[in-house]
Amino acid sequence: MTDSVVERQTELLVNVLKVEAKNGFDNSAVIGGGLDSMWPNLDRVEAMIRGLAPMDGRRYAVMSPVERRSWAAAAYRRLHGTGVQPKAGPVVVEAKSADKAQVSEPAKDVERPRRSASPPKSNTGLDAPIASLRFLHRSARQTFETLGLRTLRDVLWHFPLRMIDYTQQSNINELVAGEEATVVGDVVGADVNRFGGGNGYARVRIRDGTGFLSITFFNMPYMATRWQSGDRIVVSGKVSEYQGRPTMENPEYDDVTRGGRNNERGFVHAGALVPVYPLSAGLNQRTVRNGVMQCLDKGLRFIEEPLSDDVLDEHQLMKLSDAIEVMHRPLSDRQPWAAIRRLAFDEFLYNQIAAIRRRTRWRSSVSAVQLAPDSELVGEFVSSLGFELTSDQRESVETILSDIGSGYPMARLLQGEVGSGKTVVAIVAMLSASGANGMQSAMMAPTEVLAEQHFIGMLEQLRCQYALSVHGPVYESSLHRVESRDRNLRVGLLTGSLTSREKRTMHEMCADGEVDLVVGTHALLSEGVDFENLALVVVDEQQRFGTEQRAVLTNRSPRPHLLAMSATPIPRTLHMTMYGEMELSTLRVMPYGRKDIATRWAQTPFEVAEAYGTIRNEVSAGRQAFVVCPLIDPSENVGGASAVEEYERLRCNEFPDLNVGLLHGRMSLG
Repeated sequence: MTDSVVERQTELLVNVLKVEAKNGFDNSAVIGGGLDSMWPNLDRVEAMIRGLAPMDGRRYAVMSPVERRSWAAAAYRRLHGTGVQPKAGPVVVEAKSADKAQVSEPAKDVERPRRSASPPKSNTGLDAPIASLRFLHRSARQTFETLGLRTLRDVLWHFPLRMIDYTQQSNINELVAGEEATVVGDVVGADVNRFGGGNGYARVRIRDGTGFLSITFFNMPYMATRWQSGDRIVVSGKVSEYQGRPTMENPEYDDVTRGGRNNERGFVHAGALVPVYPLSAGLNQRTVRNGVMQCLDKGLRFIEEPLSDDVLDEHQLMKLSDAIEVMHRPLSDRQPWAAIRRLAFDEFLYNQIAAIRRRTRWRSSVSAVQLAPDSELVGEFVSSLGFELTSDQRESVETILSDIGSGYPMARLLQGEVGSGKTVVAIVAMLSASGANGMQSAMMAPTEVLAEQHFIGMLEQLRCQYALSVHGPVYESSLHRVESRDRNLRVGLLTGSLTSREKRTMHEMCADGEVDLVVGTHALLSEGVDFENLALVVVDEQQRFGTEQRAVLTNRSPRPHLLAMSATPIPRTLHMTMYGEMELSTLRVMPYGRKDIATRWAQTPFEVAEAYGTIRNEVSAGRQAFVVCPLIDPSENVGGASAVEEYERLRCNEFPDLNVGLLHGRMSLG
């Protein structure tokens, strides 16, 4: 190789960097593969400049525009020995493949929209109404408003559903019918054909040196006059075949050169990663893409970076404006993941801040009853159980007792599998509030059946007997007393199935403080039940604890402590925990003697038959099996097996020799 080779390669690279500088270093100067596709043609200068900071051997595509600008200046100085940075120049480069690059002259009067460093005007910021964005075509403004996008910010945050990869270019003689392909070629002719009095269609023919491709645009006869002979275009779509020759029908298209002018904005609809946006009926992807790209060119400069450089470096995050741009026009199929990671970071951060503020307001806006711990009382109860608490239960009890003794309202989620012992932990907390401090506690379940189960279990563990002195479902503990009231601890049940007299009695006893532990449904806090001194609320199945009940707690002063229990947290529960609104205690260790719960998913017919065989074996051993269905009756709107249909199927087909029963909530007790 001679010095002339180095000079030619240097000239080619400098020309590319000039165009990059003009375009804001967006990696669009080399069409079809970006600057990285040129390295095979720059073998003599690559070693001189690719190791310069901040590239440091990385691909140009993964660098930010700021890094590209810095590297371009360093490369220019290395190649020319000057401090002059590349300026916009009269070239654009098209790379068909890694081993071929062509340079062509652009029109001087075509200028790519560039980000401005000038201060934004008040009527052109992110909150500018769509109707005021005069750089958009009227059809784009109407489309955005139809989609419910009211401001420039709305458009920038209107992300595509997916990307179609049209980056891999093919020669015409390599096209295969039925496959997606991208072709760059020169227009050699076009004509319009009409049939049946309709709009007809346009047929455009292109060539690329390896063959000819016929492109049909149905119902778009105007496409025959869009290009002149010699214009270069890129088309992406599904390949068909007609009379042994390749064709495409209504493909995506973009201009490479048109009317002697180069396309300096880069590909949007073909030959690139093409975004597909969520649309409503009758709207056009091409209109949305063009409008979004225009909004990016005009609006990215208004996006302020909310995170400090230290945070960005520590978590290896891209800047917010870069993330927004990458979501709409990525340079590679991997790049959007970095953008999604940045946007997810922001979402987590803002939600966490909001949750911490809610927790702070919960704790500081009003005081809570400070409940003094009574280790002797707790010890007596635990000793009466007949089994030892697990390490997780002991830790949860200590944490909860510390919370309710702090003077701040507790908001804690107690999470654990069925059978992990959550109820025992809750009873300890309620006993501490009521037995040791003379305050009232309430345990709420989502259904009456579950409330009655909790009530019966509580009576057994507190050694309760029916209180003959009252008229209602109130029992007294034979183990624990409420010294401040000079009587034994009382446990009551309040549900909708009680008689009017029993309900009236329970309401009066709650209001007078004559019952200490009350078990009922979530309606305890929304049906006007008044408590004399409610200090602790325990909520089972907390994901079904509604905002109305939570508001009732919030409006009480002093505010009761809240202990929520759940075996199956739903996303809202997990979010509340992850984002800091509720503290979390988890029971991972099962009590001694409990069998592990084995869960298996029967997917294939063989696995289902194996499950039915297991049911037969258990029934033969004198045990029972339950088949639980999500629905009682079949529904066209909700998928899932219904209990009524499944009962008939199992009774008639699978287990005709077994005693199969049907049980659901709409059956009468009689």
